Amino acid sequence: ARKGVDRALPALRGCVAGATPGTVTVTFTIGEARRPQQVSARGGSAATQACVAAAIGGVRTDAAPDVGDARVTARLAFTP
Repeated sequence: ARKGVDRALPALRGCVAGATPGTVTVTFTIGEARRPQQVSARGGSAATQACVAAAIGGVRTDAAPDVGDARVTARLAFTP
């Protein structure tokens, strides 16, 4: 999942423009389709949350979990 989040960095950097300093916690599930599902973001402004959720939602991981779904939580620090 870390590589997937790393691939979202260019889009996440675009979220910084309207962000206030602070952290956003993003959670999502990776299943057999290798795409994030049930993406939610908490912290920061509503615009920053929406931007982060969209950036993560566009990621595809290298591999699907071995069994079932993997739940991922990441904390992102924004310093505009």
